Amino acid sequence: SSGPIVPLAKLYFARHQYDMALKTLLRPELPTNGAVAPGGNRPLCHEATGLIEQLRALGVTEETL
Repeated sequence: SSGPIVPLAKLYFARHQYDMALKTLLRPELPTNGAVAPGGNRPLCHEATGLIEQLRALGVTEETL
């Protein structure tokens, strides 16, 4: 479970604060090894991954933060 992380990121997303949404999803508290890439040994939950894909479609990536 990602706890309050995904709902918080969704709130930022709804408020068009896309950079904050992505920062929230990439925080170290998430069950991830720091990478969102496929093959990571502790992948993000499906919901978080979907939100990250939406952000990437809008041009918001780790490189733009």
